[in-house]
Amino acid sequence: MIGGGNTATEETLFLTNFASKVTVVHRRDHFRSEKILQDRLFKNPKIDVIWDTVLDDVQGGENPLKVNKVHLKNVNTGAITQKNIDGVFIAIGHAKIGKHARVTFRRIPPPSRFASPEQSEGLPMRHSPRFLGSDPPCSPKRVMRRARRLRR
Repeated sequence: MIGGGNTATEETLFLTNFASKVTVVHRRDHFRSEKILQDRLFKNPKIDVIWDTVLDDVQGGENPLKVNKVHLKNVNTGAITQKNIDGVFIAIGHAKIGKHARVTFRRIPPPSRFASPEQSEGLPMRHSPRFLGSDPPCSPKRVMRRARRLRR
């Protein structure tokens, strides 16, 4: 989960119902979410927090289309680390993803599930959090509903 506000905190707590581990990446050294949500987040053993870090790059495979790793950049040191993951949710507000994320995604040919900031100009605004492995980007709850329907 990328973000540190109420939406990111709530959706991170929700994801712990389905995931064995959820990592929150936040660009500051503190969250902006409400104190009660922060308390719940810090008490949950399934949640790790990476402070002072931003998403630098997302990589994945073509067949099947899947996110499999991210590069994270520490805002204080500039050091870039690689982390193997199964999905990315971005919960950084209600503006276009390209305006805030400053991420260059590698999968660009249509029909693309990822868009560079330049490609996202003029796209309709979508509410965050956005799951980059879905089309169109959507919230964790919507992703889980889709998964349940597919299992039936």
